Amino acid sequence: MSQRFEDFGIYGIDLNKYGEQRTTCPKCSSTRQNSHKNIKCLSVNADKGTWFCHHCGHSGGLYEKQNFRKFEPKPIKSNFVSPTEKVFQWFESRKIPKTVVERNKISIEKVFLSQLDKEDTCVCFNYFLDDALVNIKYRNPQKVFQQVKSGSKIFYKLNDLNNQTDAIITEGEIDALSFEVAGFLNAVSVPDGGINPEVKQIQTKLDYLDNCAEYFKNMHRIYLATDSDAPGIRLREELARRLGKSRCWIVRYPNDCKDANEVLIKYGKDKLKVCIENAELYPIEGIHYANDRRDELKDLYDNGFPNGAKTGYSNFDDLLLSMDLS
Repeated sequence: MSQRFEDFGIYGIDLNKYGEQRTTCPKCSSTRQNSHKNIKCLSVNADKGTWFCHHCGHSGGLYEKQNFRKFEPKPIKSNFVSPTEKVFQWFESRKIPKTVVERNKISIEKVFLSQLDKEDTCVCFNYFLDDALVNIKYRNPQKVFQQVKSGSKIFYKLNDLNNQTDAIITEGEIDALSFEVAGFLNAVSVPDGGINPEVKQIQTKLDYLDNCAEYFKNMHRIYLATDSDAPGIRLREELARRLGKSRCWIVRYPNDCKDANEVLIKYGKDKLKVCIENAELYPIEGIHYANDRRDELKDLYDNGFPNGAKTGYSNFDDLLLSMDLS
């Protein structure tokens, strides 16, 4: 629901329309050099009541006047055990060291997989909220996935977002662990993977966003590091729409890599760092940057303005073209 313009005025933010937009920052614009005072460095989402300054980092929102619903999932029980050496070796083959596996309390358990109609030993990606185990995603050697019954939908590694101002959202647990290997503890994963582009009703698939809203309300930057295939792009679009495009950044991978773990395996952790460093601000409708018009501006510089429409009288047209109107 859109907020009233006067509500933003309390914070020194002047708006005249709804939707996502940019304006000057009440904190830093007046203190900048004269040539920069009028730069619209503050991104505002008038519908969600949030803002973020790309110059000084000032952020906030009208939501600070609201009370978030406290999410209190019920802890679940499990019969998991510590990983075997074979499991550690498999993670090592994905460039995930034993220390990262142990830190994230990854385990193994023999469970009944409904898709295969049989029991199998699976790797357990354990989802914790504080100290409570609230969900488990099972993965068998054939890459069959299943979540525990009665589990709660939250982000994987959610506890690592405590006291953070930036977050990285990935499409899978292995990808979140890959960013941790690269030095980014603030990487989390959605619990349900990408979204089929053909599916229309997806609200229940994104319940984890509502459950974890408290963790994202003060985030300055949210890096969307989903897969580069169609389901990953659909997920990225839905996350940006709900979290606010003005604070979302698109993480792109090399052309021969679909996800973060593939980058880690092929190029190493330094390349993953570069992917974050080169992330692009999510495009906002109505806002254009100089680089977007680089080719047009260069052509204008090299060739000048194109000739205008002709009158149809050849002698008169030639006369106009010969005149120096500068």
